[in-house]
Amino acid sequence: MLPIPTAILLVTVLLTAPAWAQSLGGLATGSGAPLEIFADQGIEWLRSEQKYVARGNALARQGDTQVAADVLTAFYRDSEDQPETGSPTQGGGDIYRILAEGNVVITSPNQTAYADRGVYFVDDQIAVLQGNDLRLETENEVVTARDSLEYWENFQGTPIAVARGDASVLTDGRQIEADELVATLRPNEEGRNEIAQIDAFGDVEISSPEEYARGDQGVYYVKEERAILAGSVRITQGETQLNGQRAEVDLATGVSRLLPTAGGRVEGILMPRENGGPSLPPQPGNGDGTSEASPSEREDGAQ
Repeated sequence: MLPIPTAILLVTVLLTAPAWAQSLGGLATGSGAPLEIFADQGIEWLRSEQKYVARGNALARQGDTQVAADVLTAFYRDSEDQPETGSPTQGGGDIYRILAEGNVVITSPNQTAYADRGVYFVDDQIAVLQGNDLRLETENEVVTARDSLEYWENFQGTPIAVARGDASVLTDGRQIEADELVATLRPNEEGRNEIAQIDAFGDVEISSPEEYARGDQGVYYVKEERAILAGSVRITQGETQLNGQRAEVDLATGVSRLLPTAGGRVEGILMPRENGGPSLPPQPGNGDGTSEASPSEREDGAQ
């Protein structure tokens, strides 16, 4: 176990870099709050390998956010102005990667992430979580993935979250599934980032207790509760099925609209109800049973 001054040294060094777990609800970057490190088996400073290791129920806590894992490791490189003593307290060691391994749990007031392994690449501002039972739970959503959950703090100027491999988002009884989901975050009125849009790629499925829709790709606008699907689209309500290449699904109102593409046609399979009449989903249109897409809707597509 390291002596107390060295443990304090580790805390000081970690504070010189963004705390990796801000991504996916982790430690607050630049919050100014002290960072506390706990470990049952102590903290090691491996100078020759230029890393710090906290072992045994390791816990990093800053403010009301924390990262727990079996092992926490911080890798550093010497700064250009680092003195020959190699002491990170003199000149500031440059932390470039932080790794959490084994039973990783990242918690903040509004979300919790679970993984077997997590790594934060400081230079790129990218965090990646991997492992079995990989999931992120917020107040309103549960996000799962098979391969990875990622958070990019600055993707072309915008933060995004990416779920790869059998990705799924469950919110308010509605589920979005795809090979890959990309959530774009934007600040709300309180200045906190929240999911504004989810782009879905590969075997996209959107389901609710009343409706099921699928397509090759799609985009879901969170506040509007509206989805646009494209490519081999199928919408199912009960025994009624609509097939085409583009569709708009309004999950708030339950209205689905199959939209024709240039030179294409739409197809419907309408099953009669027991009391007579086809069980056709409500279609806004011209009052004669036909549906006409507006010019803006024709231009709107899966992004």
